[in-house]
Amino acid sequence: IIKWVRRAFIRQIFSGGSDGTLTAYRKIIKDNYKNGFPLDEIEKEFKGKRQDIIFSKEDIEELIGNANYNNKKQLYSVMTAIFPIPSHALEMNIDHIFPKSSMSSSKNLAKWKFDEQSKEDIIGYWCNNISNLQYLESSINRAKSAQDFDSWLDKNVQKDNSFKSNQLIPDMASYSPEKFIEFCKERSKLLLDKLKKNI
Repeated sequence: IIKWVRRAFIRQIFSGGSDGTLTAYRKIIKDNYKNGFPLDEIEKEFKGKRQDIIFSKEDIEELIGNANYNNKKQLYSVMTAIFPIPSHALEMNIDHIFPKSSMSSSKNLAKWKFDEQSKEDIIGYWCNNISNLQYLESSINRAKSAQDFDSWLDKNVQKDNSFKSNQLIPDMASYSPEKFIEFCKERSKLLLDKLKKNI
């Protein structure tokens, strides 16, 4: 059921004309519920249609590549499929891991010895891509503010291995800004693997 809900949100199958879709789902579930939730039957029924919930490897790679801060509707659905929101959380924010203010500053990028192509890639793509975004409780996000990620991680969560594993932070010797592109590429792989598993 959870896999179906995740897929349905990502595909936005209830965004328009959903009455017929819900009726079809109800019939499939009613006819097949004794064998468990009928995900296979749902896939077969809607394959090739607007409500298709089957994802190829290429589809999932595209989701990770296109999920960004400028397309919040898709970003939220993809992030929710990857990161379960803690039941105790009162309010969650989507937070830039490496602060946007730092990583969109040409002056900083020059200081960190990025070439012109890398600067363009960072500002135009990596900074707002899902690979540089995480869910944080709002109180933690406010405390983190625009601190450099390596400093914040060292002071606050370095001893808490669950934070890094829960947020899919790649295991790297350094999280300094100079390693930003490497960090994003490594984290993209972890996000891709988790999304494949979850949907």
